[in-house]
Parts: sequence; C-alpha cells; structure tokens
Amino acid sequence: MNKIKFSDRIVFFVFFAFLILPNVLWFFLEPNADKRNIENRVLRSFPKLNGITVKQFPKDFDGFYTDHLPFRNYFIKFYSFLQYNIFKEVESERVLFAKDGWMFYKNVNDGDPIPTYKKIDSFSNEELIASANSLVALKKYCEERNCKFLFFIAPNKENIYSEYMPDYIKRTHGMSRTEQLIWYLKNNTDINPIYPDNLLKKAKDKYVTYYKYDTHWNSYGGFCASSFLLEKLDRPLPNKDFVVIHDDKSNGKTAEIGKGYDLAKLVGMQDFLREPFKFEVSKYESSPILGGMASANEISRYSCEGVKTGKLLMIRDSFGESMAPILAVGFRNSSVMLYYYFDKNFIDVEKPDIFIYEVAERYLPRVAKDEFDKK
Repeated sequence: MNKIKFSDRIVFFVFFAFLILPNVLWFFLEPNADKRNIENRVLRSFPKLNGITVKQFPKDFDGFYTDHLPFRNYFIKFYSFLQYNIFKEVESERVLFAKDGWMFYKNVNDGDPIPTYKKIDSFSNEELIASANSLVALKKYCEERNCKFLFFIAPNKENIYSEYMPDYIKRTHGMSRTEQLIWYLKNNTDINPIYPDNLLKKAKDKYVTYYKYDTHWNSYGGFCASSFLLEKLDRPLPNKDFVVIHDDKSNGKTAEIGKGYDLAKLVGMQDFLREPFKFEVSKYESSPILGGMASANEISRYSCEGVKTGKLLMIRDSFGESMAPILAVGFRNSSVMLYYYFDKNFIDVEKPDIFIYEVAERYLPRVAKDEFDKK
C-alpha cells in the first residue's frame, strides 16, 4: 500500500480546515456578527422536507445555505471593497457605476430605467390608452366627490444628473416613454401631469438634489418638489424665505445614517461609503406648526394646526415619503398611503379636497395596470 505523502496530508488538513474553521468560528462569534440582509432582497428560508419536496430539497437547501453562509456579509463587503478600490466598479446586474463614483439604478426587472434615459423604450398605443383611461376614471371619481385630482411624476435620478452617466450610454433624440405619456395625456385628456424635471435641474445648481449612492432624491430634492406642488395647488409654504438648508460638506463624516444608500446596499458597500453631502430642511414648519403623526393600516396621518381648511389624500411610492410631511403643511389634515394598499373606496372614507397620485418615473407602466376604469 502506498503511503500518503506528508505534503499531501498538509494539503488535506489545510483544505479541511478551510471548510470547517468558518463554521467553528461562527459558533462563537455569531451572536455579535453582522447578520443583516445587505442585498435588499428576501433571503431564502430553510426549505420544507416532505414527500412532495424531497426531490427539490437539495437544490433549495443549497440556496438556503448560500444565503446564510457563515461570514457571508463580510465576504461580500470585502469582495466589493476590493473591486471598487481597484477597478472603481463592482459586478452588478442592478447598479450602474458612473462618473465621479455616482451610482444609478439599472435593474431590468424593476422599472428598467436606463432605456427610458436613452429614450429607446416606448409605450404601445394600447398602453397609452389604458393609462389614460385609468387616470381619467380616477380623476372623474374624485371630481364627482368635489375633490381635485393631480397626477405627479417623480423624475428618475439619471434624467436630472445626466452629466454623471457613462459616455458609452448614448441618448437618442426621440421621446422617452415619460415624455410620450405626458404628451398623450395633454393632447387626449384633461389631465396635465406634473413632472418637475426642469425645476430639479435648476435647483441642483444650488444644492445636490439626489443622493449619490441611492436612487432617490434627498431631503432638499423632496422639499423642492413638494413646495412646487403646493404652489400649483395655491397653498404655498408659509414663510418660505425662512427655510434653512444645512449643507454639510465634511466628506460625509456626519452624513445621515440609514438614508441615501439603497444602491450601495445592493453591492454590499453601504458600510464604507458615505454620502458626500447632508441636507437638512428645517423651519419650513415654523408657521403653521406641523402636528403629530399617526400610522394605521399603512396610512400616515398629519394634522397642521395653523391651517384651518383643506384635506389631502396622497398615494405614493418611496419618492413620496420625503414629500409627505412638507405637503402636509398646506392642509388642515393629510393622509398618505402606499399605492399598493390603495382602493378608490379610500376616497369615500377620507373625503379629501385634494387627491395626489404620485408615481416614480420608472414605474409609469404601473399606471396602465391600475385599471381604475374597471374597478
């Protein structure tokens, strides 16, 4: 019988140690380890094992183990750190790395915003008709209840900060699907969409309006959009000249934690990147005073004691979150809810004077699927 070489034994034990050691260390270090979900997706749970799932179980368990591998977060962040610092880019199907370290969203399964930026996507005629019919029906439903209807589109980040987009991503001279829908609604309905792209492009000359490592506008961008919308409603912010914008340019050392990092989170980099600017909008509520907020059934409620009239109902996506407390300053009472909980019956329940339907630009295809004309 051939004896196993000493060098082969060393290789075997080293290989075995690499397999076992992380699990042993994890047993002792797990209570204080980073176990957060840093990928902005639902991690796979432990699969069920029964007579029906037995054949699928090995594959499902492999997926579960991969998602819950010991020290997984540390491996992901370390790999991303090396890629970003060496190549200035990280492999990602959802994040586009652009000039000066800016990040943009490119997920084809979630709005697919880059074709809109390039102006190479378009709505079919059927989609335009369906969108118009849905919005017209919702507007009519509001007006029958003495409620004014507004359709608000929150611009995609890349359309405001196109100067940071990579040079290899070219724009055509046609119409984007956003421009196409706005044109169609203006020429075929009595709906005039509010799309504050030019406002935000002008505002960014003074302060940054969108996060560098996030898809959303920052508090200043949300403030600009909200104050513009209130002016359209003839309910301008009181004492607007006294609004204070705190601009912190201290290399991100004091930038707000927890906001401005959804893109960085997608590539495991949120722990070693900091937004370069912090914007805090304050004193907009100085007169009138913004009252308390309560949340129930996914509805945030505001009461503004300094305003005697007006009730707002707004359905929103994530862009509307920063708008809500500012818009509320213009109304005696306000109710704001996520769009996927909304039903037209809420209009009858809340009895608003103003109804705002806010939708992020990349989610405009959703409008045709809402089918308010059929509900």
